[in-house]
Amino acid sequence: AFRLFSFLTPMLALCEATPTAQHQPSPEDLLRTGAHLGTLGFSLLDSLRWLQQFQLASGSASTTSRRALRCLALRHACALAIALLHASKHPELAVKLRRAREWAVSTLQQMLRMPAQALLVPEAKNEGSCGARSRFCKQERELLLACTKESCQLVHAMHFGSVARTHDAFAGLLGCFVSTVDILAIWRKAHRQIK
Repeated sequence: AFRLFSFLTPMLALCEATPTAQHQPSPEDLLRTGAHLGTLGFSLLDSLRWLQQFQLASGSASTTSRRALRCLALRHACALAIALLHASKHPELAVKLRRAREWAVSTLQQMLRMPAQALLVPEAKNEGSCGARSRFCKQERELLLACTKESCQLVHAMHFGSVARTHDAFAGLLGCFVSTVDILAIWRKAHRQIK
């Protein structure tokens, strides 16, 4: 019963998110509506796949499963766009990301040129290029994590939905990463409640 009526939650969220005639929808509102539509499509198609699996409905369960994952890919694409939209409101985040990328590229180049020296502990004076001023605050870390998570889930859903195939092992690693992030978030929340 839970599986068959799982579409009710995204349907109610879609009804709440649908802009009215008096309200001019923003790009974020449209993206949220797209995300809710993707979730609703996934829930309906996944319920149909479950019925087909037990031969309670006609059709191919594998085809329905791929269609459900394509709807899930739409949901993650919209969620990624929302996360990027929020990140674009922090111009200092782009500067920090550029500095971090430059530092990573220079470190990789140094490792390729002089691998023995790259293994040594860096001197304190070299830490200034990626020091306290370049560190990400809590809100920026959350935005980066949200973008990374949605990107991984988008690639995962597109792979198993046969939209853009990668390697099964790569898609599995992305799924493991997202699961680990979710477990850590639940663990931290539970730990704070115990304290």
